Amino acid sequence: MERGLLAPLSPNEEMALRRISLGSAEIADSHLQRLASLALIEHGSSGPCLTELGKQRLAGLGHEPPSETDSSRPV
Repeated sequence: MERGLLAPLSPNEEMALRRISLGSAEIADSHLQRLASLALIEHGSSGPCLTELGKQRLAGLGHEPPSETDSSRPV
């Protein structure tokens, strides 16, 4: 099993992984460095992107946090 699948991630690192998967480039450098060291992301021409291992880790995180447009949230 790959280290990137087993290493614990902080809640902020998990959120950074989710944000990268959605195409956000505004991620703290410390989170980018940690996720890259675990081979969960790579730096592409258009910014950070998930590796195959990163996609597996993201799938293993379980539920997605509610989005800002989630209609099930009370207004």
